[in-house]
Amino acid sequence: MLEKLPSDYLGHEVKDKLRKMGHLQPLNIFLKQEIDRIQRVITAVRNTLIDLRLAIDGLLYFSLVLLTLKPLRTFTKCIEHSKMYTSNVLI
Repeated sequence: MLEKLPSDYLGHEVKDKLRKMGHLQPLNIFLKQEIDRIQRVITAVRNTLIDLRLAIDGLLYFSLVLLTLKPLRTFTKCIEHSKMYTSNVLI
């Protein structure tokens, strides 16, 4: 799954492209905020997958904290509390 993750957004490239599109327009400000948010999610998922791979290989302590708290902490920052439950099961 790690190979399927998109590459990181490069900050200077994003800023240059947004300046060309008009960086002070409301939708472009919104776009920049969304790019920043998705970059934090991508980074958190990548770090969790790397930790999980190391734990499976026996190089990192495999615990419930690794499996539950890190992803849950990441998703609770990004998803509203009411959207976290589907069919009475915590995602």
